[in-house]
Amino acid sequence: LSYNGESFVMEDSIDKCTLWDISSAHQQKYYLSSVCHDKRIGYDNSKDSIYCSGKRNEWEAWQINSEGDGLVSFKSCVDGGKYLICTNGGKLKASHELNREALWQLEYSPNGGIFIISRNHDWHLSCNGQ
Repeated sequence: LSYNGESFVMEDSIDKCTLWDISSAHQQKYYLSSVCHDKRIGYDNSKDSIYCSGKRNEWEAWQINSEGDGLVSFKSCVDGGKYLICTNGGKLKASHELNREALWQLEYSPNGGIFIISRNHDWHLSCNGQ
């Protein structure tokens, strides 16, 4: 998956832009930051959309929940907290429903950073920095 400036889309290759850092925001909340571009995934409640940002605000923070079998979910810290999901069309969205589209696997890269992989589609989350 890649962010093209308007939405996240499917990425067909794995490179340095698929590496992420998960850092503490505060109170068991975390930022999902692109290692390559130092941008974070955020959720805009007013537009009901996922976006890429260079900031570190509350709406770029996520709760990480263990869902068993080595899988996690990411829940937005914005009011009404929605889950980060990957749809069949390869887009990132937010949903109140915790289902297969909301399950992610974290894998450590031998070169540093973490790969965030959609378990439902086996796609790697990527950021092109826009």
